Amino acid sequence: MSPITEHPPACSRVYRWGFPEQYPHGAFSDRVSSVIGSCGQVGGVRAVIKPTTRRSSPAVAMPGALLLWLMSLLSLFMSLFIWIEPSRADGGVYTFIDSRGVTHFSNVPNDPRYVLIPKRAKARHTRPAPQNWGYDGLIRLTAAEHRVSPALVKAVIAAESSFNQLAVSNKGAQGLMQLMPETAAELGVMDAFSADQNVDGGARYLREMLDRYGDLSRAVAAYNAGPTAVDHYRGIPPYPETRDYVKRVLTYYRHYHGDFGQ
Repeated sequence: MSPITEHPPACSRVYRWGFPEQYPHGAFSDRVSSVIGSCGQVGGVRAVIKPTTRRSSPAVAMPGALLLWLMSLLSLFMSLFIWIEPSRADGGVYTFIDSRGVTHFSNVPNDPRYVLIPKRAKARHTRPAPQNWGYDGLIRLTAAEHRVSPALVKAVIAAESSFNQLAVSNKGAQGLMQLMPETAAELGVMDAFSADQNVDGGARYLREMLDRYGDLSRAVAAYNAGPTAVDHYRGIPPYPETRDYVKRVLTYYRHYHGDFGQ
């Protein structure tokens, strides 16, 4: 009977045995080599392959890891898409000026007052705001009475008559703020060529339009084209004259803020 050979603890584990001709010389791992070295040959079979507790090989584990990585990447792209999508595909920027004169900008036009800012405007030479301080005292007092920005009243006067108290348009509008005779009568203006009466009537009409629409752009458009046109188009009418008028008044309005310490 062969003597009983004591083996280290590694030899007491259950191993799967193979034949050496299946494995080229030097193909064994360090762990297998150490077990072979400590345990010796068993039944004439020299090769010890690995413990029966198997781990997934890299070839098997890689597809699962890759799939998990791809799913994470897809989830990231979906979250970005959901976040970007409400800003609209056109990527435009919208703006409006509220009744307090505050300018709002957004890429999510969730308010009907927003107007799209053209991405590429035609090159134009902006006309400078006419300089005139002769009516500033009257404008300040009248604007305060009707809760309207004095810079806005002055901007409308500049755009309408360029501060000509006796101006008459080819349509019959009269005075500093170019009141039509029918509108002047409705506002109680007896003499449209009187600076006091004309500015008072024009400022009151602006206040009515601001209360009606709640934003500066549409109120100014209504002053030029009438509220019926603004209501019909649900915004600034597509008339070139009116659109140019609104831009001009708002440009003057920003310029004249300094005249009244605003």
